[in-house]
Amino acid sequence: MANNRADTREILAVTGMTCANCAAAIEKGLTKLPGVSDVSVNLGTERATVSYHPDEVSHQDIVERIELIGYGVVEAAPDENVEDREREARREEIRRQTRYLIVGAIFTVPLVVLSMARDFELL
Repeated sequence: MANNRADTREILAVTGMTCANCAAAIEKGLTKLPGVSDVSVNLGTERATVSYHPDEVSHQDIVERIELIGYGVVEAAPDENVEDREREARREEIRRQTRYLIVGAIFTVPLVVLSMARDFELL
């Protein structure tokens, strides 16, 4: 989309990406928004760089599209540092994944013990 209007370029911290398909899904979803001229998603840094025409699409439209696709965007309040907010979001993600691991282990260990007890002559 080449034209003479000035694009706004934003770098957004995206949460919830786990693979290259996640990054591709975000790129594809954002490219479909009218007014978005360029999208680049980096899985390693979990950042999306979006160039768009502010008179056609807003920052909030882009955030809502990313959330509609199934991912999150780290946003900070005006008086808050973006890096601090992103760090806290990453910590919360680690806490959530740790809870999933613990719950999974609680259900898996008894199942394995019961299913293997006969093989090891524990019953």
